[in-house]
Amino acid sequence: SLVPGESATVIGDVRRIATRRARRGRPTVEATVADDSGVVKAVWFNQPWLADRLTPGTRLVLHGKRTDRNRFWVSSHEVAAGVTADDVRAEGMTPVYPATEGITSDRLRQLVKRLRGQEGETVESLPGRMLNYGDLTVTGTGNTREVFARVHDPVSFRNEVQRASANRPSA
Repeated sequence: SLVPGESATVIGDVRRIATRRARRGRPTVEATVADDSGVVKAVWFNQPWLADRLTPGTRLVLHGKRTDRNRFWVSSHEVAAGVTADDVRAEGMTPVYPATEGITSDRLRQLVKRLRGQEGETVESLPGRMLNYGDLTVTGTGNTREVFARVHDPVSFRNEVQRASANRPSA
């Protein structure tokens, strides 16, 4: 239920994909992308090779803007086979990791997801003066678990902080 003009992150599976010529002969790629909530026409401009790479059945995470006529102009995308709606949090926030040689963003995301909750097992490597600098100290401890949670799952971390604040006795 995206509103025209709204920026969003959408997860879905490619059903159909095709290249066509838009005005002035520029190539556009249009893909029918679906999830449990509905179908949208994803549109890429000047990237005709995507029609060969994004075959039907491919799971995508799309970032872009909804336009009129149920079209979604894609500003960036990821092929993400194992990603579910639970992995993409509110406000279009999803952890995006720069790919390194031999490790894809999707693989890094899988590794981080598997290790979430084990942050307390790590040895703090940052000096205290860095942990207490700026916005790293949110709940008062600035520990490794908080920093990892904030970086890799910012919405859940914010919700956790709000719950903790609500449960504190007032002075």
